[in-house]
Amino acid sequence: MNSDIDAKNLSGYQKAAILLVAVGMEAASAIYKNLSNEDVEKLTREIARLRNIPSSVIQTVIEEFYQMMLAQNYVSEAGAEYARQLLERSLGRERAAGVLQNMERV
Repeated sequence: MNSDIDAKNLSGYQKAAILLVAVGMEAASAIYKNLSNEDVEKLTREIARLRNIPSSVIQTVIEEFYQMMLAQNYVSEAGAEYARQLLERSLGRERAAGVLQNMERV
């Protein structure tokens, strides 16, 4: 990769490679442990290709990742709240609480 790159034109693996380098060796190795061999190979290939990445591109990739995590967290929280409200409306508060308690045990 050269200095003419634009974050908008990067593939998902290229962005992930930049992010893995940005977070440092320790965090990146912990992430690698949870990936498939195929993903490890693709990411390692992209990391090896990294050259002269402008700090503005690195910052954009990190900000994009942060925004995605915020959105995912919001959807997770909204999903749980929606499910609770749906149970309460359809089953009543007491029965809904029982269902939710059973789900938490699993």
